[in-house]
Amino acid sequence: MLVSICKKKTQYYYDKDKKIQEKLSIDYNFTIDFRFIDGKLVKNFVQEFKRVGENPKVFEEESIKAEKLNN
Repeated sequence: MLVSICKKKTQYYYDKDKKIQEKLSIDYNFTIDFRFIDGKLVKNFVQEFKRVGENPKVFEEESIKAEKLNN
């Protein structure tokens, strides 16, 4: 598996009230040879990667919590 992670970026969109909002995100690319990796494992990986990529602050918060538990 090859994963390429790009830098954080800000995207702008209109909410329900037609006001401009901003959202942090991370672009990423990956390639996998399915002869060696189970599809279910890949699905779980992509879902988690997408969850973190759409909201980078989640990753930072969870990393801090995990570090506190390990110390």
